[in-house]
Amino acid sequence: MKADGIALVASGVLDSEDAPEAEWGRRLLARVRGTLTGALRNPRVALVGEADALTLPGGAEVRNASVKLDGTLDAHVAELSAQAPAYALDITARLRGAYRALGWAGEIAALRNAGAFPLELSAPAPLRVSVERIELGRFDARLAEGRAPRLGEAPRAGTRAPRLGGRPLTAH
Repeated sequence: MKADGIALVASGVLDSEDAPEAEWGRRLLARVRGTLTGALRNPRVALVGEADALTLPGGAEVRNASVKLDGTLDAHVAELSAQAPAYALDITARLRGAYRALGWAGEIAALRNAGAFPLELSAPAPLRVSVERIELGRFDARLAEGRAPRLGEAPRAGTRAPRLGGRPLTAH
């Protein structure tokens, strides 16, 4: 190991049994394993996390969730999958991007729902996330045999922009 280098391998289980109910909603049992290597200025992470069941803020119940993260702050890929039966979701996604100025900028490279409403992304969709907002660029997807309406079209009179996690979801 060099003086400016790091190497760390870790794995473990997160169990929220002792966490306050208000903080977690329900018990969370997750498995996480990963490695952190490279230079301190630009470390590389390879991480895999899995949860059999969890409750997100707002009460959405998610099952069989997994995340795989690989890369550096400047260039990384995340692969996500989860099921939310109450929302007819059985989703897999791949995001590519980079941490930039207190936010994240990249794209949804692939997205597919195998649930009751089959959907598949037709082309990568630009995505920016910051503390203040979430911006989604052109989102072009196929829904079953048809086509999903495009996000970014002007909202009809009397409607407001969609929100995600309490933040405005805007298209550009």
